[in-house]
Amino acid sequence: MRRKIAAFEVSLTAGAFKEAVDADFTIRDMLKGLKEDIRHIRCEMAAVPMSSRTGFCGERLGAAIAQLHAVAEETYAAADRLLWEIGEHDLKYIS
Repeated sequence: MRRKIAAFEVSLTAGAFKEAVDADFTIRDMLKGLKEDIRHIRCEMAAVPMSSRTGFCGERLGAAIAQLHAVAEETYAAADRLLWEIGEHDLKYIS
């Protein structure tokens, strides 16, 4: 998802769109929903007790959670940037 968001942002900032891309706020609503889902996932990962991250399987679980946390954080930030970019772009076309 992060790659798709980044690709859309690149085309948006490169000037590929000569009209409003989200006049009805559908894309922004979806991005807000994605950010909310990411928040819930991060809360669920944080709720995994540290005691379950000990031993061989626990170390693997801890590494997987850390990797998922990093991906979630990057995706959240990308969605947030795209929300801002869409808003700034569409201001030029929506009065």
